[in-house]
Amino acid sequence: MAPWHLALGALDELQPSIELEPDERLALQLPVEWLELPYLRIAMVQPGRQIELHALHAPARSLPLPRPMAPLDDLWLLVRAATRRYWFEVPYGVCGSPADRDGAPQAGPPRPPPGAMLDDAVIPWRALRYALGSSDGCQLELIFTSVRPGQIELEARRDEPGPPPQIAMSASTGSLQLLEPWVTSSGETGQVHATRYAFACDAEAGSARAYLQLLVAGASSFELALPSSLTDPTHRSAARHRVPRGV
Repeated sequence: MAPWHLALGALDELQPSIELEPDERLALQLPVEWLELPYLRIAMVQPGRQIELHALHAPARSLPLPRPMAPLDDLWLLVRAATRRYWFEVPYGVCGSPADRDGAPQAGPPRPPPGAMLDDAVIPWRALRYALGSSDGCQLELIFTSVRPGQIELEARRDEPGPPPQIAMSASTGSLQLLEPWVTSSGETGQVHATRYAFACDAEAGSARAYLQLLVAGASSFELALPSSLTDPTHRSAARHRVPRGV
């Protein structure tokens, strides 16, 4: 599996994240300021299941995360402060183990967090970046954002100026539509080429949750299993609540 980094929503400009490390372990990366709040409690929540992270692990900036019990269930990180609860949305299916990807326990788009109360804040995820590797002298990354549901951006970075890589992308179901051809920019960290695609929209809203295979083929080839939380534009974030500043 390709390593990835998921930027969760921000709370008072502090943004936690989840990473899949090269050894395929999941880790929750916490803002260091959170560790100074002794009353803060964090749990991983799925429908019918809640795991207290601080009860299992000593407070640290990086906390190991268990794999979800059902890979295509909704998934949340529940942060309980002294006076309020915050639900950080995780796109369903991303944290699932490759060995547990058969079947879909639910159908349709993401749902609100289970047991959320009126005063709780629900915070949508921000961006997910897959680090693919090198092709044609470029380091490739795939980028998904919650503000562009059903779209994917391919980013190719070079240390020195050069052409974009020769890349073809295809999906096991549906099709990919080119929205934006290669756009090139340069900066202090080298040259960046970026292109953007959209997955075909399922005309039937509320379609079943599933994984599809994405093939990125060029001088090097990469294959990813992507959940429909990333590829189906009708499965966009269920988080709609405005979050005030401050914990």
